[in-house]
Amino acid sequence: MRAFFFDLDGTLIESKGIISELINETLMEFGYAPFTEDEMLASIGILLEGLFSLKADKEIVPKMCQCYVDKYLKTGLQKMKTYEGVVELLRELKDDKIKMGIVTTKSEEEAKQVTEHFGFSPYVDIIVGHSGKRKGKRVTYLAGNSYSR
Repeated sequence: MRAFFFDLDGTLIESKGIISELINETLMEFGYAPFTEDEMLASIGILLEGLFSLKADKEIVPKMCQCYVDKYLKTGLQKMKTYEGVVELLRELKDDKIKMGIVTTKSEEEAKQVTEHFGFSPYVDIIVGHSGKRKGKRVTYLAGNSYSR
């Protein structure tokens, strides 16, 4: 069986700058200094909880994560767009009977909302996101988890 797995931000969705903007807005809203551009680049692949923990007190991090997710879903999605040709590519792969999945650091529920917003749902067979159960900062385990499903 052939299958393709895609990330959302930066792969299917053109979100450059918008995520950084939302993360920094959240930090400042809670009274913390924003990340520099270099710090942001170095943080790619770090789970949201780990990212906010780099700047904020551990006790406030869950509230910051929820604030960020709310911003992402309410205003961030409106500023983002799919890369040119993405939906057509997904359609062609589906027509060729190729299984497809989304693998992301977002929660599965958030990933489902994003997938629906951009019209990817008819083409995606599985969504694998961060469940919050796995402790740690990076998400290399997600790829293995999606393969085993």
